[in-house]
Amino acid sequence: MSKSVGREALVVDLVNRLNEGQTVVVYGPPGIGKSALLAAIREQVLRREIPCGLAVRTMQPSDITCALASAYPEVAPCSSQRLLRSRLRDAVQKRPGVLLLDHFRSRSTATKGFLRSLRGTGLGIIIAADTFAERDHASLRALCLSSIELKVPPLGLRYQRELWHGWATALQLSVSKSDTDAVLKLAEGRPGYLEFMASVLAGRSRLDGSRLLIHTAHVDVIAKLALSDVTHGTPQEVHGDR
Repeated sequence: MSKSVGREALVVDLVNRLNEGQTVVVYGPPGIGKSALLAAIREQVLRREIPCGLAVRTMQPSDITCALASAYPEVAPCSSQRLLRSRLRDAVQKRPGVLLLDHFRSRSTATKGFLRSLRGTGLGIIIAADTFAERDHASLRALCLSSIELKVPPLGLRYQRELWHGWATALQLSVSKSDTDAVLKLAEGRPGYLEFMASVLAGRSRLDGSRLLIHTAHVDVIAKLALSDVTHGTPQEVHGDR
């Protein structure tokens, strides 16, 4: 089952915005499904043979350059990042594509300048950022990366159950209805939470009927979600010096 289940309409909306060359900021707490959204969008875009670059984490301007370069392999590598970015902008204007920036944390002047220089080229951009509280959203909004911001909503209970059942079955977990209800309550609509919880519980015994075990695992899952953007891998470095 796709991790973007229950979010099909949102995926369609974002793909349409990308096709119009818009820049959209999507935000929400870790585990809410931002990475799954980007994966679903990337699949649709590539199916249409549209250039698409993905940065699985965006810590510095070079992460953006690397992701964009992967979408335009015809652009020759060069040692100067400034020259490479200029060539990439030219390539985008000739054949507009899509740039997906996940786990966005790069807030330097160089990052903002590069992203703003891509406006008007026809490139569609989605910037996905983790926000733990309203102050995080306020800090993100202050960057003025886009006038379009979308908060990823919690996943509906029906779809949470479908995902949880699929992961529990795949991992051969024996979970009672009451324990399932407890997990779903703790998840608060975060599909990423459910996936981590299933993997954590799969490594522990005597799950069924053990509410204490679930609440103990909850602490580990929250820690995994908080660290997921830090430990995530990055795309292969394909162009020039970093």
